Amino acid sequence: MSFDYAGAIQEGYTDEDIANHLLKRHDFDVSGALQEGYSYRDIAQHLAAKDESDSGLFREALDVPVLAAQGATQLVRMGTQAFGADNPVAESLMGVEDYLGSLISAGLPTAAGRDSPDIRGGRRTGCG
Repeated sequence: MSFDYAGAIQEGYTDEDIANHLLKRHDFDVSGALQEGYSYRDIAQHLAAKDESDSGLFREALDVPVLAAQGATQLVRMGTQAFGADNPVAESLMGVEDYLGSLISAGLPTAAGRDSPDIRGGRRTGCG
């Protein structure tokens, strides 16, 4: 779970308190960073960002069932569109697809945004 740096500051915790709390989760040389000229604020913000990126792996693992549900919903929607593309069931399912798409983590590329290796290779060689 990621750490809410702004929320901790708002609650009255100091950057030193936050850094000391986050040190329990991360292997980090605070004394070395302080000697290099970094402040507790720099350290706390760095550790909070690292904490957030560490939770990304778990978040991306949760994308798998969401993508499966999105694909199943799309399959059902395409079946209902046999009765007309603008039927209410198909339109409702499009809303469900959009909602499931909003649950996918930002780091995961969408199918529309990525090229197959063949297309990338063709662009490199000037065949596209």
